[in-house]
Amino acid sequence: PPYFKVAYEKSNEGGTDITAKPAYGALPSCEQSAPARFEFRGGIEEYCKAAKSHLKADGVFIVCEGLGPQINASRVTNGAKAANLEIIDSIMVHGRDDKPPLFGVYAMCHSENSHFKRCSKP
Repeated sequence: PPYFKVAYEKSNEGGTDITAKPAYGALPSCEQSAPARFEFRGGIEEYCKAAKSHLKADGVFIVCEGLGPQINASRVTNGAKAANLEIIDSIMVHGRDDKPPLFGVYAMCHSENSHFKRCSKP
């Protein structure tokens, strides 16, 4: 499924009614699948920033990013760098061997955490 950022607009002067407007396409009719396909709570960049602020010094942040990691890999790398996190490992998950990856799983730690740099794969 496609993943798109969502803009919010106040639909009345008092600002109590808020309308979600996807940048492209239409919102899914199923209320449960909409957050899985649209970035209602921010993208990977915001998740990296939030993880950094809650991550212990020796902690590891694990996150999945979808829609073919070949498309979003740069967003993950840039989001990690902006949050001062380092990607210590990643796995691309394929549904079938003859298909491109469906999503990537990334492990990140604080950039200054030398323990994981020593333990990570060469």
